[in-house]
Amino acid sequence: MDNKNPNTDYGKWVAAYYPFEMISNQHSKTIICLLFDKIVCHFPVSSMDCGGGHGGSLCYWDDPLVEGDVIEIREEILLDDIEVDFSPGYYWGTEEEFDLYHRLQVTGMAINESSNSGCVPLTDIPDSLIPAEILEGVDLKRFARLQASALAIQSLKFVLPPFKEISDYEILEAREELRDQLIPFRLAMLALSPVVRQGIEGNSSLIDIHKEANYIAETRILPTLIELRKKLELERGKFWRRIVLKGSSILPAFFLNWTTKNALTAVIKAIDSSKDIALDFIKREETLEAFRSQGGLGYLLNIMDHPVFKK
Repeated sequence: MDNKNPNTDYGKWVAAYYPFEMISNQHSKTIICLLFDKIVCHFPVSSMDCGGGHGGSLCYWDDPLVEGDVIEIREEILLDDIEVDFSPGYYWGTEEEFDLYHRLQVTGMAINESSNSGCVPLTDIPDSLIPAEILEGVDLKRFARLQASALAIQSLKFVLPPFKEISDYEILEAREELRDQLIPFRLAMLALSPVVRQGIEGNSSLIDIHKEANYIAETRILPTLIELRKKLELERGKFWRRIVLKGSSILPAFFLNWTTKNALTAVIKAIDSSKDIALDFIKREETLEAFRSQGGLGYLLNIMDHPVFKK
């Protein structure tokens, strides 16, 4: 995939992480890596001949997610337009000021990458400080994939509660086993992004987008997911459970888009009336066409039941 033009393929999602070089929280890393195909992590370095910080990323090159081409490490020269007012008499200021400068450098690099390539600026710290000048040129209200990814992350937080331990290798394992349901899930999130947009003002910040996404996930996605999961528990091993959880190959045309109004009622009604339908009676062309335009819940349902996350 051409990283400079990720929007040429809507099946691929690329993110630029901020405000730190790497994602340190394993729970956040899991959620992010389950959603995006690639996450770019920036390491600011000085251009000084003495080295200026080059090589600081070397300790991450044997990271399984880096080796697996999920996380991409980039060392980048310090941005000239990022400034912090240091304390008088201190060239580098206090430790806190230096840390702020470093975070703003990473943030600026992530926003620049988003502006240049269209990838999603991504953080697991929604209230991170971003000066207005860094966001100049980024149209948050029309950034559909940013809104959709915020919505997806909030939804994943609901189904993936904090866990004690999970390794990067297990993240890779889960990505591989769940990949068939990922694209329909992301398309469903894109279908809901206008709802997020409606809830934010023209001068909204990234924090506002995350807050609105959380509200939409909590009021629209989570209730539907809970009700459908309850129904599927009663249908364990039967027709409809196989359809929802393996929707990449089978999905009846009358399984309505769950993101629309009254979708939950329609879904439950369809399940109640279709328990005994045999798969052989469903036309392949109809099921594939329905799956391309609808679906999405199978990914969240499978994550809830995946053995890696049920330790």
